[in-house]
Amino acid sequence: MKLLARFILILTATALLGASQFVWAQSQAAAGWVRLVETDEVFFYYDPATIRVNGHLRRVWEIQDLKQRNPAGEMSRRFLSEYDCREERHRLLSFSTHSEPMAGGRILLIHGSPSEWNHIPPYSPALRMFKIVCK
Repeated sequence: MKLLARFILILTATALLGASQFVWAQSQAAAGWVRLVETDEVFFYYDPATIRVNGHLRRVWEIQDLKQRNPAGEMSRRFLSEYDCREERHRLLSFSTHSEPMAGGRILLIHGSPSEWNHIPPYSPALRMFKIVCK
């Protein structure tokens, strides 16, 4: 009986902790995000409070909010980007796709491996972000 009570207590504590982290994550999705640019299909946002400097490298959290749900069910994508201010290039360190705007709803996909470095195209949202983080 003691073992069952202990199991229930641990299960309850875990559920409460998970719920509180979910609420915190949802509040973070709405707070602090700044709209970077809008295209015909996507709103681009970044969180200035997450910009991290390491020599000539910069990291920042970004969100792409889709204007229409895509066939995979995505309404938003959240990613950690890294910008190389010296070489004028960028890459994704990790990303997730979400069923609702502003990285809300269900997580549909998580990818945690860094991409290859890419040069930043002219007139792109990535160039705009590069100019902000590398100023």
